[in-house]
Amino acid sequence: MEFVRPLMLSCLLLLAGCAAQPTFVSSPLPDRQAAPAVELIPGDLLEVNYFATGLNSPQAYLIAAGDRLRIDVAEHPELSRQQVLVVSDGSIGIPAAGQVGAGGRTVKELGIELERRYRSALIRNPRVVVSVEEGDTRLRSLVNRRGLSSAAESNLFEIAESGLLSLPAIPPLDARRPLDSLRSDVQAAYRVAFAGQVEATVNLRQSKPRRVHVIGEVVRAGSVDYPSRGSVMSAVASAGGFLNTAETGKVVLFRYNRDGTGSQWLVDMKTALSQADSDASHLLVRPEDVIYVPKSGIALANDAVDLYVRRMVPIPITIGVGIAVQPW
Repeated sequence: MEFVRPLMLSCLLLLAGCAAQPTFVSSPLPDRQAAPAVELIPGDLLEVNYFATGLNSPQAYLIAAGDRLRIDVAEHPELSRQQVLVVSDGSIGIPAAGQVGAGGRTVKELGIELERRYRSALIRNPRVVVSVEEGDTRLRSLVNRRGLSSAAESNLFEIAESGLLSLPAIPPLDARRPLDSLRSDVQAAYRVAFAGQVEATVNLRQSKPRRVHVIGEVVRAGSVDYPSRGSVMSAVASAGGFLNTAETGKVVLFRYNRDGTGSQWLVDMKTALSQADSDASHLLVRPEDVIYVPKSGIALANDAVDLYVRRMVPIPITIGVGIAVQPW
């Protein structure tokens, strides 16, 4: 028995030393003064409203489907027409000229094309003036969206799982970025599409819950929701907080980027819990971040003792105290 005790003590010391925590290489903590703007994610709901500017644009007006045109042919009044509808494929039907593509052209370009067609039809000296009697129906449909039944809902657009935001009359845009950046690109796209005659406002109506994954020594490990500007501390709190076995001074935050790269930070939550102004207490999480809370060295040593000593060595490890009670 005297030989076993030193042997067991040596084993315990050896196991405690072997139960060291893994080593993580930490990136420098992000500058708290330059915290990144919150990015939009698939499932976020945006409200987009449209307003006619009422200003004359320096850009030439482009004819579009749904417009109604007036065509005047000097010295040939029999060829003049009013309320000529631009059909869905962008064309118009004109006697002596046939089907003519009008969509995407300016009124001047269309007039030149009609003059060419008339000359081909042997009409002498045709001089054509084209004007728009009823303007861009696309613009009217956008501005009047709020006048429709259930109009409030007609202006709501959800970011697709692919990250694209599809809006009327402009190409889809990648929305996985800060709202200010997306808003600028949406407004620029509408200015181009409508020659500066429409302005768009873009606001976040409803955020989809952001989720991060908290694993390790917390009460409820798994995926948790967090607010749009949630921190590592709030994510751990959503997971029920730390267990007594947690090494709070060496929490690891993993982040994977869309380009396949990744970063990881060692976060001293022990200091953050006692000093609210620490850098760690201000470190913000992003969707799909992984927070790993390792076991403390003592907890690892206890695990090692339990695994390699109590379960493998057939010798009871107890400390007994005997008390003899004498009757009166």
